Amino acid sequence: MAADTSPTREEAQKMQQFHDIECAWVPGTTDRVRFILLRHGKSMKSQVRELAVARLAAMFGRSLMDDLYLRGRARLRLSERQLLELA
Repeated sequence: MAADTSPTREEAQKMQQFHDIECAWVPGTTDRVRFILLRHGKSMKSQVRELAVARLAAMFGRSLMDDLYLRGRARLRLSERQLLELA
């Protein structure tokens, strides 16, 4: 009899959890983007990270880049897995 490798209910719920982040340019740069994890629409100051813009573009494509270039910021809803890939 094969062992059941399906995720537990808690694991499945965590994988389906989504996180809102806001991306904006790091002041004085053209190749760095800062992203902030939002909880209930408010920023979590301890959850601020910076990434190279090329990495974000490769992960999320043109629509994110259009928002960044035209508005200077963008909001995304990421799965737990996508958030871990950013770290």
